[in-house]
Amino acid sequence: MDRIRFSFSCSGKLKYISHLDMMRLFVRALRRTGLPVAYSQGYNPHPRFNLALPLPTGAAAEEDYGEVYFDGIVKPQQFIDYLKHQLPNDIKIKSAFSVDPVSPALPAEVSGAVYKALLLTGGDEYIETKIMQTALDMLMAKEEILVDYTGKKKKATKRDIRSYIYEAEIHDGEKNLLELILVLQAGSEGGVSPVQFLELIRKELDTGWTANFRWELTRKRIIFKN
Repeated sequence: MDRIRFSFSCSGKLKYISHLDMMRLFVRALRRTGLPVAYSQGYNPHPRFNLALPLPTGAAAEEDYGEVYFDGIVKPQQFIDYLKHQLPNDIKIKSAFSVDPVSPALPAEVSGAVYKALLLTGGDEYIETKIMQTALDMLMAKEEILVDYTGKKKKATKRDIRSYIYEAEIHDGEKNLLELILVLQAGSEGGVSPVQFLELIRKELDTGWTANFRWELTRKRIIFKN
């Protein structure tokens, strides 16, 4: 059995599809390649395919990862050559490599992710860097950040996400837009959504936020445990 991991980028209209639809897109593309994709056992066999981390709906990705198991020998370059012709133009396969079939599953090796959020404004409206920095400093200075959370049995509760926020920095980005770089914990040991964090920033700005402002979110890379 072969197991191949690959990196890819996602942009354009495909950044608006759900994680489940992204999984389906890749599975259908893999089937069209004719490669010997391995299937799970049991009453409902499905292709042994994983994506490292769900991509927030509306976010682009510069370097995300997936993996697939094969019932036979498949070389990384062969995998790239076959798959790239079955995918939409907004998804680009960047690299592929073989991994040990018995090593931990790809999602279990994720520990965090790096995001870039550009603040898009409308008309003559803008938010000064120092105002955004003040809002960010106020948020990061908190010892705990409580957010709504739906736990087991759909019980509504609160959880503290402060420890999941590793870094948050503001820069002057492209076209003089404010750029926020986030390093957030993610994966099986818990984490925080960048969308959730950006909403917390908006709340800190209070009346400084208008309906014309929105974030353009990109996941730059995934952080792995090893």
